[in-house]
Amino acid sequence: MRKPFNSICTTFLLTVLLFIPTAALSQPISDYKYSPPAKLNDGIPTGTLRSVKLQESTLTAGTNEILKGTYANIHSLLILRDSKLVFEKYFGGEDENNRLGEIGFVNHNRETLHDIRSITKSVVGLAVLIAHSQGAIKNLDQPVFDLFPEYVKYA
Repeated sequence: MRKPFNSICTTFLLTVLLFIPTAALSQPISDYKYSPPAKLNDGIPTGTLRSVKLQESTLTAGTNEILKGTYANIHSLLILRDSKLVFEKYFGGEDENNRLGEIGFVNHNRETLHDIRSITKSVVGLAVLIAHSQGAIKNLDQPVFDLFPEYVKYA
């Protein structure tokens, strides 16, 4: 039986990809080959696509399409499934900063700071749904200060 958290995460990641800006991608065409994410000392467990029953061929084909420019201006694709990071790929491309404007071509990687703008609303919404599904939030109409009473003075 699939865990609801993983279904929500997968749906969220695919939704995010649909809303990324569509500027031209300046990435060379490549024959991408999958390799599992690096194991870092960051507390995030890693795994392989096979270990979580995802098709390597599908992700490889999709990654090659991103590299060819079929899906423009995607800066990264990470997949977390069964609480493991199983896919991590970064792409170079044109970028901009909300305060600075266009900043040109950036070779994105796991250390690249990124202007995420309103995607934060989606991440918070996902976190609230996960907390609700796990019973940490009893009522979605509950005031947020009920959950953080120490901050009620800022209301």
